[in-house]
Amino acid sequence: MLHRFFPSETRVLLGIGLILLLGTAVFPFASYRFRRFQGDEATYYMMAQSLAYDGDIRYTRRDLERVYTDFPEGPQGIFLRKGKDGGLYYAKSFAYSALVAPWFRWFGVNAFPMVNLALLLLVLAAAVCYVHDNTRDASVRFSRVWPLVFVLASVLPAYIVWMTPEILNFATVFLALFLLLHRMERPQGGGLARDILGAGIGGIGVFAKPINGVVFIVATIVLWQQRAWKRWWIWAIVGSVVAFGLFGVYAWVTGDWNYMGGERKTFYGRFPYQRPEYTFERLGEYHSADVNYPRELYYDARTILLDVFYYFFGRYAGIAWYFPPALIGLAAAMRRRNGTTGALLLAFVLGMMVFILTQPHNYIGGGGTIANRYFLSLYPLTFFMRPRAPRLAQMVAVGMVAAVFALPATAAPFTTVLNPWRYAHTPVHRWLPIEYTQLENLPTNTLPAAFNVAFPDPRRPNYFVFFLNDAFYPRESHGFWVRGRATCEFVVKRYTPMRRVRIRIRNGWIPQHHVVVRWHRHTVRLVLHPGQERVIEISNPGGMRIRNVWMWPVRIRTTRGFIPAQVDPQSRDRRFLGVFVTIEPIECIGCRVSERRTEPEPQPSGRVAGTRQIDRSTGS
Repeated sequence: MLHRFFPSETRVLLGIGLILLLGTAVFPFASYRFRRFQGDEATYYMMAQSLAYDGDIRYTRRDLERVYTDFPEGPQGIFLRKGKDGGLYYAKSFAYSALVAPWFRWFGVNAFPMVNLALLLLVLAAAVCYVHDNTRDASVRFSRVWPLVFVLASVLPAYIVWMTPEILNFATVFLALFLLLHRMERPQGGGLARDILGAGIGGIGVFAKPINGVVFIVATIVLWQQRAWKRWWIWAIVGSVVAFGLFGVYAWVTGDWNYMGGERKTFYGRFPYQRPEYTFERLGEYHSADVNYPRELYYDARTILLDVFYYFFGRYAGIAWYFPPALIGLAAAMRRRNGTTGALLLAFVLGMMVFILTQPHNYIGGGGTIANRYFLSLYPLTFFMRPRAPRLAQMVAVGMVAAVFALPATAAPFTTVLNPWRYAHTPVHRWLPIEYTQLENLPTNTLPAAFNVAFPDPRRPNYFVFFLNDAFYPRESHGFWVRGRATCEFVVKRYTPMRRVRIRIRNGWIPQHHVVVRWHRHTVRLVLHPGQERVIEISNPGGMRIRNVWMWPVRIRTTRGFIPAQVDPQSRDRRFLGVFVTIEPIECIGCRVSERRTEPEPQPSGRVAGTRQIDRSTGS
């Protein structure tokens, strides 16, 4: 039976997948994760263990004690809400945790990657069936490889080691679309059982994440066009019963159908019931959709256009770089529109715009995500936009793009999950545009010392710095050190514009130190002597305005470094330092462009119009 749907090469690959699935049962998963949570993982983990051992989604002290078995730092970032009975409940959809819970009792934390991998294997099996039935032309070679390319030539595999429902969202949409569209043109294609199963899976997906409802948009358009009224009623009724039934269960337990709303908080460091005085009211930070989402909701044409551009081509989450197979499907749908591809394309655009319009500053999924995790709900649509497998040249091109941009995230998934910002810091990534609209939700914000650092005084900040890599040391006084032999990239943010900016670059004990400073479109090349300070003043520093915020990208490259402990016997500082940087915004109008020197030091190796450079040597 298997040979009818799965060619021999694919059966081998699926067999390897099954071996990997068994291997995850004994893999030291928690140790490789360094026993730390990332993002929303704490909520899904604790909900799974509560369902496994207690059969409920109520947060108790016993749940809190159990979590320390695998994660000694505790449930950092957990979301809780107060229920109708005054108790505390987990404030996330329980669909993913309920799927993991039966296996959690047997395999513990390893149940999460097991379920994720099993879902991907189901998707691969469905994809192979779909391509096999739609690619009958023998001249189209390597068609069997396309499902693997679609899954592996993206950052999707990196989410296997995440304890969040990203792969579940992807799988529910993919499998529901497969059951809807596979063999649709054949009289015997549909089938009551197939439609019930597909609508049920789609309903579970809606409860897991409402945007997964794009499946029912496609089903409605396609089935109405074919006048398949009976099938449409099955999809509408079964999908509604499953989705509203699951929301109803949550409402019956907690008193509110919206797991993102109500009296909802997130907790770090200290948790309710950890001590008698640690109560829900005294701890945590309010994070309710009833308050946060309406506050973020606004419509600005410029921001919307920027978000659309960043959605495809942004450095950290652009789907062109991290989901390149999607471009093949989108190109096919726009070139040859018919009833099915038109419905898929419409659902894709609607889903994308829902994210951009409702979450203009967080359509990628929040800090700590790999690329755009919300896009995983829309990614399956692009597979079905092209029923036939693409040609080999197209798959090779997609693989080359994925090797450059997606591979750094998937090649070392455990490193990526703990340091999700690293995947976007190869020399090639630096040429891509930064998503300024998403600045406060970029993956780099998982570095505590890099996020929204106030200068010059945290109590009276003049500007804020968002570091985009780790080529710096935490703030000292009014500035910071750039690491030696490194390129420090950051964004300066202010709530008021500036007419001028002064950048002080103080060299360490490094002779003939070549330093490059790039402020927005201005580039200055310096040659510094030991202890020398140079001041660069830039008139009209440009910048990017997003709503009521002004931002300036900055890049400082050092070519050498020194270790203070090796220069000064009295020092115990063993950091590898390059230059010390201080930034001073200046409010002035009509600044003249000039350059002057205070002592006969060598000229810098480069000069840019609109800057003024002043040299100062400390002499010691």
